[in-house]
Amino acid sequence: MSNTHRLTEVIQSHCREGLAPTPRAVFVLDKSTRDRIVLLDPTLGPCFRRYIGSEDIQRYACSQSSKFLLTLPSGWTVSTCNASAVGVDAWQAIADRYPALARHLALHVADRPKSTIHWWELDDGAIVPPRDRSVLTMEWNRSVLWFARMPSGYVSAASWIDSDADWLLGFLNSIPLQRHIQAARQANPRWTYADIDYLPVPDILTTDRDVRELSAQNYRLHAQRLQLVDDGLLALVRAFAPLGAIPTPALQRWIELDFAGLCKAVTKAFKNDIPARVHPEWQQWLELNRQAYSEVSQQISFIDGALTKEVSTHLALPQG
Repeated sequence: MSNTHRLTEVIQSHCREGLAPTPRAVFVLDKSTRDRIVLLDPTLGPCFRRYIGSEDIQRYACSQSSKFLLTLPSGWTVSTCNASAVGVDAWQAIADRYPALARHLALHVADRPKSTIHWWELDDGAIVPPRDRSVLTMEWNRSVLWFARMPSGYVSAASWIDSDADWLLGFLNSIPLQRHIQAARQANPRWTYADIDYLPVPDILTTDRDVRELSAQNYRLHAQRLQLVDDGLLALVRAFAPLGAIPTPALQRWIELDFAGLCKAVTKAFKNDIPARVHPEWQQWLELNRQAYSEVSQQISFIDGALTKEVSTHLALPQG
């Protein structure tokens, strides 16, 4: 397009695809399973890496993930267990040295991934973690493409970009670009994550400092609103949750509830009521947080409108 640049030219980076190991039940573990294996086989600790699944990704942010990826590299069985053979002999070598791991890997033959040697090892190059700095991640399995700023860790089948630019996150989430991507996918069914590299970035975002700051502010305000919700949920967990309790989906949307609804959600999630003696304190807490949320939302609405107007002027929809 005229008056645009390719995304990869603007940020000097390119898109990468994440890792979706199969079967997920074996390679992606929750923290308790990982801790149990490492407790019995401490030397396996470095083989488990933080893993961010698609369910952790939301617009503008990422939930804290408690999942781990089992990363036994190609050749691990031979070098670690002194087992050059395949099949039963290799399996017995793991069972002798790492019994907890062997129990975890005990899959029926039909459920194992196809492999010429050791199916529990991941091929060289399959695991490409994001760099330590923040990256942008997109989730494909939703009606609109979502981008999130991610912590260091291995990412799921979503793709990610080596960039931590605040303005980029605001631009990618803008309504005009979302419509552009949807139109591009309808015009070309073969449109894939790799085509993100060629997304058009209007000249105005590379030359006009005010517009770029507008896009960055769009991200920061969304991040501020999400952080407000996360901090509030953490306060509720610390105040009322028994050890190990997990907030229900209803409680995770606490900002949408009135005080009666909040009390009901806390009771359902934690089997623990908010004591009547502290009702005034928590009612005031809820009102103040809802007011702060409303104020940030109003700012977001204004910034979203201004950014949409600027980008729409310079970004045409692709033709079929």
